[in-house]
Amino acid sequence: MSVKKYLNAVEGDFLETKESIIFDVKGFCHPPDKIIAFARYVPNVKGKIKRRSNGLRYSKIYDLNERFSYLEKNYPEYVYFDPVFNRKMQGARINHIKKIYYPTKKLKQLFLKEHSLNPLEKKCVEFSKEIMDHSSLKLDDMGVSGSILVDLYREKSDIDLIVYGEKQGKEVYEELKSRFTENICFYNLREITKLVKSKYTVPAEILKRIAEVEKRKLFQGKYKGSHYFIRFIASRKKEKYGEKKYEVIGEAIVQATVKNAEKSLFTPCVYELEETNVLSLKDAAEKKVYFVPSEIVSFRGRYCGLAVEGERILACGWIEKVKEKGRENFRLLLERNNHYLVLTS
Repeated sequence: MSVKKYLNAVEGDFLETKESIIFDVKGFCHPPDKIIAFARYVPNVKGKIKRRSNGLRYSKIYDLNERFSYLEKNYPEYVYFDPVFNRKMQGARINHIKKIYYPTKKLKQLFLKEHSLNPLEKKCVEFSKEIMDHSSLKLDDMGVSGSILVDLYREKSDIDLIVYGEKQGKEVYEELKSRFTENICFYNLREITKLVKSKYTVPAEILKRIAEVEKRKLFQGKYKGSHYFIRFIASRKKEKYGEKKYEVIGEAIVQATVKNAEKSLFTPCVYELEETNVLSLKDAAEKKVYFVPSEIVSFRGRYCGLAVEGERILACGWIEKVKEKGRENFRLLLERNNHYLVLTS
């Protein structure tokens, strides 16, 4: 694969390094010499997951801090300070990459060998077909990510689908609202509570409120008994590295009204804000009133589809300064397990 093809990797894709570490690619803006990606599956002779292609055993790392700890201890070359995002990041240099895994290509491969699939792969294909049968989507508009993409799934693994395109994403979400197939079962409150407990490190009261907003998310649930999550990506278009520069000011709790939530379904999800109050701000070098975010942004799927226009929300995340063409504004970036977005009423 050419260097140019490596540089096309974006959110939803995975990459494998020469040491057989598998990373999930993050975002759409990458340095010219590397791909920003975070370690997800690491070789481990005692690992619980056996890879189907070469028999190598792997362990999965989910927590962000654990990912940094693993790399800093074993492969520090994959941790670096990024001058554009102005913080420590994970990423692989182009000459360290062995392979890029593309969700659309993988789904097409599953369709081609439909008659020889195992039960989980078969469900993945059937779910994709049902979506296409009830929408205008074509196979090029969809992909499969996660453990299925890299052949590291188990019997109880999730089905992680991706829908590409703004129009396509909105269409699929409308179909989910209509409950277009009897094979989908949305999570009940007990299942949602268990799910959020595994993902967040927040006070019990906030956890309860997170579960309440999670109930409205139809792009997660069960398909024929297997857990599924659908990620919506409006475009694979990359951003020019360095065109914007970022600086974390501090961690904050804000209260605001959602002005616009049209992009809240997609990755990255965006909630435009108004009537915003910063209730607390810690770790900031200067605590001044002008650090007021105009939007909430996240590249993590857990924060998608949580609030709609006109709702009053409470959120915790990093206040980040964004500089572009001589202008600057502030946003609230949600990415840690203690970050959240809930309704105030």
